[in-house]
Amino acid sequence: MTRPIRTPSRCALDARTRRTLHALAAAGLSMPVSAMAQVNPADLPGPTPELVGGPGGAERLLIHDDLTIEPIRLLSIVTNRDGTLVTYLDADEVLRYANADDLVAITHTDDLPFAIIGRNEWRQRFRGRPDMPHVVTLNTGERYVGRLALTDDGSEQLTLTHDPLGTFTVSLDDLARLTLGLRADAPIEGASTDDLIVFANDDTATGFVASIGSRVALETGDSVRTAPITSIREVRLANPPEPASGALVWLDDGSIIACDAFDTAGEERLILQATRRAQDPALALPNDAGESGPNAVAGGSEGARAAAAVAARDAALRLDEVAAVVFDAATARALATLDLTRVRADTSSGSQIGPTRDAPERALLFAAPIELPRPMSVRWALTAGAARVAARAELPEAFRRWGDPTLAVRIESSTGETVTLDRVALSADRPVAEVNIELPSGASSLWIEVEPGAHGAVQDAVTLRRAMVLIDADRIDG
Repeated sequence: MTRPIRTPSRCALDARTRRTLHALAAAGLSMPVSAMAQVNPADLPGPTPELVGGPGGAERLLIHDDLTIEPIRLLSIVTNRDGTLVTYLDADEVLRYANADDLVAITHTDDLPFAIIGRNEWRQRFRGRPDMPHVVTLNTGERYVGRLALTDDGSEQLTLTHDPLGTFTVSLDDLARLTLGLRADAPIEGASTDDLIVFANDDTATGFVASIGSRVALETGDSVRTAPITSIREVRLANPPEPASGALVWLDDGSIIACDAFDTAGEERLILQATRRAQDPALALPNDAGESGPNAVAGGSEGARAAAAVAARDAALRLDEVAAVVFDAATARALATLDLTRVRADTSSGSQIGPTRDAPERALLFAAPIELPRPMSVRWALTAGAARVAARAELPEAFRRWGDPTLAVRIESSTGETVTLDRVALSADRPVAEVNIELPSGASSLWIEVEPGAHGAVQDAVTLRRAMVLIDADRIDG
């Protein structure tokens, strides 16, 4: 539940009110939730900076724990001993706050797939640097855009410098993909038991990648082949995927950062305590021998190493650089990431065509739009604990003259019994509908069907945006 705190104006806020609201957020978020409703802005000590994200905050969409979506202006996200709290203005400019336990995610209002970064912007950002950016994708779904320190020591680790996280290492055992240069938005297709190297001329080689440095070593049978990394466009490792959990944060450069905690740093700044952070040796406490710095981190007591970890570098960002946040990746899955197990398409208007979607790794929250370009039935295997499904169903603008499909949502039990949960008619008069349905326990598959309308099947297409499945841990345990 969220509690409103009425502002003097329900429309535009003056500068004094904006400063007071931000001070309320900053001070209130440092105390228990129960005390926040009793805070009087006039009693707050110290300066009152402008709203984080600018005069109106950062426009975002808030996804609640029932998958309903609310447009907001995000003010701050702060973690304290009571949890993580989000402060925002709702559509009526009422100040509200919510515990992250009652939320699924925050995402950008633009739901188009987020490619890694625009090519022109990327060239400008890295212009004049001898090394092109590298994109490191881990088997948890994390992604870091930065620059590798390329050595030839045969190490099974990568050293990556990410702005603003600093320099940290990643084990090859955790690596799913390394992309070099600007072609970082190519999707990953299929799975393999072998590692794959894609060269700049589109030639490929498979085997076991033993090391990545200025040269990449590929073991094939009893032989080892090496190639300069400058000749390689992409490296894909066959490490099995790991289920993501905890908070993930999408940045505007395409990075997806695992995050342990949040804080605010005054005007227009948000601090992320990233899971993978660079340690600052200068801040390490002395070890038992009185040494400090790198030696203390490596050879000191557990207390010294823990202190060094606490002193690790956090990421300070502008709020508008944060494109999306999912507060616990284990609580929801994008429909686009679930296994598509069957397609039945109406062939009366042409050859059979299945659904199309962009690569989930290119989309915020992995929720790539799913296009059903003609009447068809599509079945997805539901993950364990699936409790609710929600999506924005759209009749594409180009088809709104004659298109009049009906979208039917059904579930299939483990015994094969199918039950219709909802039916939504789309047309020029109602081209968009929000679908939000509780799933009964025992549902093993989700069917979504586009049924033709009275005007025929030619323009009966549906696009599903931000399609998400809510996961209830109690159903998994049960």
